[in-house]
Order: sequence, then C-alpha cells, then structure tokens
Amino acid sequence: QGTWPDGADLPPLGEVGRPGLKGGLSGRPLYTGTIRGLRAAKPHAQGLSLLASGGVETGAQVNALREAGADLVQIYT
Repeated sequence: QGTWPDGADLPPLGEVGRPGLKGGLSGRPLYTGTIRGLRAAKPHAQGLSLLASGGVETGAQVNALREAGADLVQIYT
C-alpha cells in the first residue's frame, strides 16, 4: 500500500485482475520533496555524502540540489 508524501493513501490502480493494487509516485511531482528533504537532512549529515534523487529533469534542478547540499544527483529515464 502506497502513500503520497503527505501520508494520504494512493488511489487503487485499475489493473484487470488485480483489484486493490496501489501504485507508486515518480517523475516531476517528486522534485519538491527531494529538495525539501535534502535541505532538512543537510544539517544532520556531518561526514556523510548526500545523494539527491527524484523528479530531476533539468540542469538548473541539478545545480539547485548541489547548492542545497547534494554531493551526488541521480538522473535517469
């Protein structure tokens, strides 16, 4: 069972033969939570490397995540 970042339940997926299956969240909607979480984690990450991943679509977003404290930024399709 999945949830949105605010804790609300995800809606059931309409897959035939799989009633009640819930899906995940990916892509663009993740970016705000990615940078917010990174900023919250940075003060507590002394001596640790931080990797940012989720919703990254542009070079400007990569730069913003690096400026917010990411040591690495994961991008993929």
